[in-house]
Amino acid sequence: MANFDAELESFLIEQWVEEACDLAGCAALADDIEIRWNRRMTTCLGRASRADYHIDLALKAWPLLEEDQRKETVFHEVAHLIAFYRHGLDGWGHYWQFYQAMSDIGYPNANRCHNLRAALKPLERKLSRVIAYCSCMSASDEAVEAKVRLADGAHLFTLQKAKKSRAGTHSFTCRQCGDEISVTTQKIKV
Repeated sequence: MANFDAELESFLIEQWVEEACDLAGCAALADDIEIRWNRRMTTCLGRASRADYHIDLALKAWPLLEEDQRKETVFHEVAHLIAFYRHGLDGWGHYWQFYQAMSDIGYPNANRCHNLRAALKPLERKLSRVIAYCSCMSASDEAVEAKVRLADGAHLFTLQKAKKSRAGTHSFTCRQCGDEISVTTQKIKV
């Protein structure tokens, strides 16, 4: 979806919410549902909240989807709210009340989750790690790339764990050789 316009997309989503609520016989519910864009969501496309009847949608992932995937996501989240509206807490979750609501709005064979790992892959966070060594692996060969060192037995520490090791508040030992692990200053993204 080139040149993503959140305001225009929100208008289309509101139409889908009204359509889903009309199909389910809960037209009044559509006025109570608020759509919110969430910049931090990267592991799922949508999340419905029964507390105040709002739906969070993943702003970063949304433009990567086809229109039918976006519509099904909105209908999926609205179905959660419809099931809760009809049955209270008994209707919350992926139970028969949810599947009944999905059927009522035109998705009788709905899957619980989307298979969108490929679409969300560019959004996955790369974690910073610090390379650490023990007597199993020497730190002397600085010309060797990090990936090669990792394959040869180097250890990866999180930044927090490396900070504790450098400060001397914690010491870590290798499970293979039993020697203390020493931390370098080299960071890599994993």
